[in-house]
Amino acid sequence: MFPSFPKALASCLLSSLCILPAIAIPVNALITTALSGTELAPFDHSLGSGLLTHLPPPQRGVLAGRTETPGGLFGANGVPDIADLDQTTIPDCGLIAAVGALVGQHSEWITNLFEFKGDAGTTTAATVKLVRGITFQANPKTVQKSSLTNARSDAHEGWWVGALEQAITSQEGKVEGIFPDRALEVITGRKATFKIAGNGSNSGRPGALSKDQFWDLVSNNARKTPMILQSRAGAVIFTESHAFWIQAGHVDGKRWVSLWNPYGIDEVYDLEAIWPWIWGVHMFADMSEQPRKGKTG
Repeated sequence: MFPSFPKALASCLLSSLCILPAIAIPVNALITTALSGTELAPFDHSLGSGLLTHLPPPQRGVLAGRTETPGGLFGANGVPDIADLDQTTIPDCGLIAAVGALVGQHSEWITNLFEFKGDAGTTTAATVKLVRGITFQANPKTVQKSSLTNARSDAHEGWWVGALEQAITSQEGKVEGIFPDRALEVITGRKATFKIAGNGSNSGRPGALSKDQFWDLVSNNARKTPMILQSRAGAVIFTESHAFWIQAGHVDGKRWVSLWNPYGIDEVYDLEAIWPWIWGVHMFADMSEQPRKGKTG
């Protein structure tokens, strides 16, 4: 059974007093955390420690600290940017990790999602072209810039993030608990999937990825297609019950996995060290998917 939101929130807060491990190599970057969507999550997500429940450290600020962004829809440079993203204290890492992976791979995943009149720098309303999960039926949501209470206050960043969060909330009931594969689907209209890691209690499970299969998947595809790692509850090497955009896998003496953490830092880990704490990976069912010009996704 999924925990209730208050219980999950309490669990998140208790587990948020963590220190970034020394094995991580921090650089600057950005992305986000989740619970369990309004519809039943796929079986693999909800087994045991599969829930995404982690909240960022309290010093990251509070939701009330987000205010209307004074800049344009896509910020000062007119293009959606991964720097526009920041989880703060909103437990929507599954959503933001997926969005970060999309915009980090190709800005057109995001520009295709929005329709508006006039110029992106001055428009005061935008339609977010979401689709419904499972059915993939179009379900556009129009958001007024003046209605946003969850956008960032830095004039450099665009208000598209706040608009997307509001649209997702309107469709899904909340942004907390959106698993990355569902986020990929409702944002792009493309089918997504989740592959569980064959470690710990999942070792030998049919369809589960072995460590070498996981490595081959990541090292061969992470630079070309959005991939989001989900960590287990109780992880001690990196943030537990969290979602990370997998940026790349590379070999330099060891097999290194580069992750983008919603807390605002890039992290690089030895696969051997984090393998026991990986729950699985979210991705497009067809990894050749690319954004189509002028259309959703």
